[in-house]
Amino acid sequence: MLSSPWVRCVETLAPLAASTKATITEESVLGEGEGDAAVARVDAWLTARLTVLCTHGDVVDAILAYLSRMGVPLGSKTQSPKGSVWVLDGRPGSISIARYLPPAV
Repeated sequence: MLSSPWVRCVETLAPLAASTKATITEESVLGEGEGDAAVARVDAWLTARLTVLCTHGDVVDAILAYLSRMGVPLGSKTQSPKGSVWVLDGRPGSISIARYLPPAV
């Protein structure tokens, strides 16, 4: 699990990390305003079998714009409200699925 170093992101992942016994690693490139740096790491993150990222809306928007430029079908939900989730599946250079999950109410 990779998180922005901002407390609210780390706290968001804490219950999932505890229930799966996973470790949360803080990544500065997931912090607010770091969209370009995060985009540069997208392919590297996809090399892992399963990666969970927690970041901020501006970073998600930058990653979604990158995926769109790469031809990944995003559907009509290219948004990132607080609490929403994007599930990506594929391999480096070839994401085959990008599915949007709205925030739980």
